[in-house]
Order: sequence, then C-alpha cells, then structure tokens
Amino acid sequence: MSATPDYIVTTGDFITEWMEHQGVNAAELARRLGVSRKHLSELLSGKAPLSHPLALALERVTGVPARIWNQYESGYRGDLARRQENTDPDAQ
Repeated sequence: MSATPDYIVTTGDFITEWMEHQGVNAAELARRLGVSRKHLSELLSGKAPLSHPLALALERVTGVPARIWNQYESGYRGDLARRQENTDPDAQ
C-alpha cells in the first residue's frame, strides 16, 4: 500500500470549489482578478501556473491568504514532478 495518493489535485480544483461555494462563474472571477477568461481556464485546468501576483489577487477576491493559494500551487507542481519522475525511467 502506497502512502502517496494516486491522484493530483490542481490549484484550480480549490479555486473551482470556492467559485461553487460563492456562486461565482469563471467569467466573473476572471473579471474580478483582471485576467482573461482563457488564462483563468488554463489556471483552473492546471495548464497555467499560479503566479505570486495572481495569488495576491485571489487573496483580495476570495479572502483566502495568498500563502494558502501558493501552498496549493507548490503542492500541485511537486506532485506533478513526482509523477513524472515515477513514470520516466530516465529522470533519475
């Protein structure tokens, strides 16, 4: 049995959960954050990384401290790297 989960939670999953709880759609959140809907979509899907300035914008919009958003992002990127290392025999 492995202590490491076999799934990865994106930062966007946490943002989406907040959006659902608050009744805010992607277009409205993009507007509040001052980013394009495309950029927000890429962030929500895990394709675009969360920048520190955007974490600060999320803090202003959501009330959740930027350090928490940054921790989610760091954990997500670390999990991606771990998965890549485990699936790429040349990475070690």
